[in-house]
Amino acid sequence: ESNRAPTKDELLLGQSFLTELMEIFGITDVIAIGRAAEKTLGMLDIIPSSQIRHPSHGGANLFREGLTNFVKGQIKR
Repeated sequence: ESNRAPTKDELLLGQSFLTELMEIFGITDVIAIGRAAEKTLGMLDIIPSSQIRHPSHGGANLFREGLTNFVKGQIKR
């Protein structure tokens, strides 16, 4: 099995679930973990999001730093 990127139709299908969850839980801040997530959220154009480094392939420290900065409000939302 491979870890393939979702199709545009799959992304659009997930959009309704994402917006519903955001409404139910009052989510106003979204953070994309990695460039692929940032690109996907941009394609869906639902809500502005910030992007931080994905922790894989040696990015764990930058991921922790980015997440800490996001929580502290130091990353533009």
